[in-house]
Amino acid sequence: MIDFKFSSCLNINMPNTSRRSNLNRSINLYLNSKMNWRSNRGDVHFLMKRLKKNEQKKNKEKLIFMVTAISVLVISGIIFSF
Repeated sequence: MIDFKFSSCLNINMPNTSRRSNLNRSINLYLNSKMNWRSNRGDVHFLMKRLKKNEQKKNKEKLIFMVTAISVLVISGIIFSF
């Protein structure tokens, strides 16, 4: 079911803005995107550090899992031997 009050609210025409203000907005957006692109040049090193950190974290998790599994096997072997 369609709510006609809501749909009529969406059909309100926005006031026309001048072409000059639209042009200024688009130029500002373009310049901001260029500045953001230039400021992100050094992110490769940051991303490499983060990748290395994540790999170390995964390796640590694997080590903890292996130590836990071996400990369980050793303890269960000791218990069954008695």
